[in-house]
Amino acid sequence: MDSSISSSQPAETRLSLSISDEFHGPAVVVRLSGQLDTLTAKPFESHLAERIGQSQKRIIVDLAEVNYVSSYGLRVFLLTAKQLRSDRRAFILCRLTPEVKKIFKISGFDKILAICETLEEAVALASE
Repeated sequence: MDSSISSSQPAETRLSLSISDEFHGPAVVVRLSGQLDTLTAKPFESHLAERIGQSQKRIIVDLAEVNYVSSYGLRVFLLTAKQLRSDRRAFILCRLTPEVKKIFKISGFDKILAICETLEEAVALASE
């Protein structure tokens, strides 16, 4: 499933986020591309809720092509992780860009969420 979310701003300032799913063994990898901000976080949250509603037990979010995450985006990660953790399901982030790593470090989210350097590490962790 692929989807793209764009704001109604002029093209030169438009913020957007593309979302696609790919299966790796027992895990679904949700690939994001763009910026996860106030305008795009709600559709991303809905996308994750669909995967959770489909009883997906292992969700990996690949952030290799995300250059910004707002506080609303961080909230989506935190709430999703809490929900999946309470159901004993896996929620793992991987391939954070330097910009996003910095945001996670400053916010302390690098200490409370499962984060892997590579997709392969994330798939292995999800398979445990």
